[in-house]
Order: sequence, then structure tokens, then C-alpha cells
Amino acid sequence: LPIGLPPPLRKCSKNIRPVCGADGITHSNLCIARRLGIPVLCRKPCPCDCRCKTNNNPVCGVDGKNYTNKCIAQRCKKVKVQCRGRCPCKPKKCRKCPRRGDPVCGSDGITYNNECRAKCQYTSFRMMIDQSTSPDMDLIMSLIER
Repeated sequence: LPIGLPPPLRKCSKNIRPVCGADGITHSNLCIARRLGIPVLCRKPCPCDCRCKTNNNPVCGVDGKNYTNKCIAQRCKKVKVQCRGRCPCKPKKCRKCPRRGDPVCGSDGITYNNECRAKCQYTSFRMMIDQSTSPDMDLIMSLIER
């Protein structure tokens, strides 16, 4: 958070005690930065240390890299967030897939909760599975492949 607002007009000392302004410029001292109307982010030369919690809420940056959370990506690394979760980001249409539905067997051998989720993993699906009557996909697939 910025340190203070500009004081009433007065003469600033010439003492050099660098501060980093919100404009990203290192100013000679706090008084000069305040007189210029520039909020001070920290009392040292730019850049300021990153101050973010380290809670694990992964995000994927527009640079294709994973970051621990949104704050670290944006404030510390100066990278915009492309999506929540780990990279690669799923297409926007996939974020709207329902969690449940009629399970399908993907061409990659993985059972997906529904057709939408299988398509979002860039896999084709072979068949619909009714879990209540056909819970064993391996058995079904072995019968189909005969």
C-alpha cells in the first residue's frame, strides 16, 4: 500500500534516502515523492519486494507459465493471468461443461463425466456408458473390439 499522501508545500531536504514511487521511479527521498504527488510503495530504490500471500491457488499466466496464485503472477512477476488453474488453459467453452452427465469413454482410454468434458480434452469418444448397467468399461471395450 502507498505510504502517505503529499504534505502541505514545504521545502524538502536534499538528503538521499531513496524511495520507490508508484510510478516505478526511484525518488531521492519521501518528501520529494510526496511533493510530486506520487504515492510511495516502499522506502528503498525500485523495484519494491513483492508482498503476496503464498496460498496455493494456481493460475496460468499469458506467458504460459504456472504461478502459485494471482497476486504472485500479477504483482510480483508482472504477468497477466490467462486462467485459473494450471497451464494449459482449457478453452472457454470447456469451463461451462457440467460436472455430471452420461459418462463417455475417451479414445485415450479415460472415462470422462460427459461428452463435453471428453471433447475439452481433445479426445474423441467411442461410446456412452450407462454406469448403472455397465460399470466396467474394459469389459465393454473388449467386447466391442472383437
